[in-house]
Amino acid sequence: LGSLGADLSVLTTNPAGLAWYRSSEISITPGVAGLSAKSRLTTGLANPEESESVTSFILGNAGLVIHSRPKQPSKWRTFNFAASLSRTVSFRRELYYTGESPGSMTDRFVELANGYLPEELEQIDPFEAYPAWQVFAIDNPDPDAPRTYVNDFAAQPSVMRSQSLVERGSIMELALSFATNYDEKLMLGATIGFPLLNYEYRSAYNETDIDSIDVFEALDFNEQLDTRGIGVNLRLGFIYRASQLVRVGLAFHTPSWISMDDTWSTTIAFLNDVNFERLEAESPIGEFSYNLATPWRVIGSAGMVFGASGFLTAEVEYLDYGSANFNFTKNDPSFQGEESSVNRQIDDQLGSAIAVRVGGEMAWEVFRFRAGLGLQQSPFQDDRSLNESIHFGLGIRENGFFLDLGYRYFNMKEGYVPYTLVSPSRQQQVDLTTNRSDFLLTLGFRF
Repeated sequence: LGSLGADLSVLTTNPAGLAWYRSSEISITPGVAGLSAKSRLTTGLANPEESESVTSFILGNAGLVIHSRPKQPSKWRTFNFAASLSRTVSFRRELYYTGESPGSMTDRFVELANGYLPEELEQIDPFEAYPAWQVFAIDNPDPDAPRTYVNDFAAQPSVMRSQSLVERGSIMELALSFATNYDEKLMLGATIGFPLLNYEYRSAYNETDIDSIDVFEALDFNEQLDTRGIGVNLRLGFIYRASQLVRVGLAFHTPSWISMDDTWSTTIAFLNDVNFERLEAESPIGEFSYNLATPWRVIGSAGMVFGASGFLTAEVEYLDYGSANFNFTKNDPSFQGEESSVNRQIDDQLGSAIAVRVGGEMAWEVFRFRAGLGLQQSPFQDDRSLNESIHFGLGIRENGFFLDLGYRYFNMKEGYVPYTLVSPSRQQQVDLTTNRSDFLLTLGFRF
């Protein structure tokens, strides 16, 4: 609706659409989100596909529009203000996979530990390498090479592995907007947004011996991460009504500058087959504060309004994912190396992408019938795949209120890597297909 407006959703796309309002309005959009994920470990042979699903209640949007007109005759026809709270991102996901494949997460622990004495590991890496050494998942048995570590997987035998992963949270954005209408031809608008980020990650990873590996019998590695953040961004937009039929719009979004705080910890347990002793180690509680700048974006839009019969609309959005960057040195300049490494990975792996959205509405008496399609390019430089979403809606319009029911189906295919190694060819690979269905009910009143 970027070029058409008169809907609270435009506060997060093209705020100039706020200028089309001819009355004040209050609305709320609760909903239900259903999410399913199919996962298959493709490293190894004939591993099964596993499915997980979850349903949750959500608040899609709630907001208020205040409409005003100049007291004296003027070509500036409206001065509208709005405030809304919108869910712009959902992190909710659950996945589970299991299967047999060669390699072990202890390969990662060896790579992290090599080059350091055991007493140095407690300071260098108290979350993975040091607890792995404590429980003998890795060892440095050669007194002449105390900085060199080994595990029980020199021959790269196969193990049975599984992982259960749960992600929760969202980005809710408080948006404050202003828009004005000049001579029913030009609409100008601006939004100041305050994203509020809440994210939780829980992972339970397991490996079990199936090839009679010496010493090794089983490994459990659990992770938890909690992230909180608050930020600010700016959106500027305009709409030009070329004729009664055609309208075009353009919007610019600055990055969101978000201040974030992480809290995380890990636990590891190792079971050997010598005396079947299970050793456990728990990391300290880690805390870190940093800044994130998200990608900037540009949205072009066009719409055709067929009087009281309905409309057609389209948007093209350009995002430069490679322009995102982290700042790890706001509290401690010693993290300059890690900051440069992560931002270099972003620049090397992520690029620009285009999203296209098309849709329309047909009106019949007080009823509204809607449908739409969205296509989104992958953010990865060498991946030209498309993720699609399908939308349907039904609405009722009366003089003082309106009721809308919307449905969105979203499908995304991606790869998931349980743990990273220096050599990507030795990493585990999981194919993940995510399907999401959102049912949203909007109730609004005009006054």
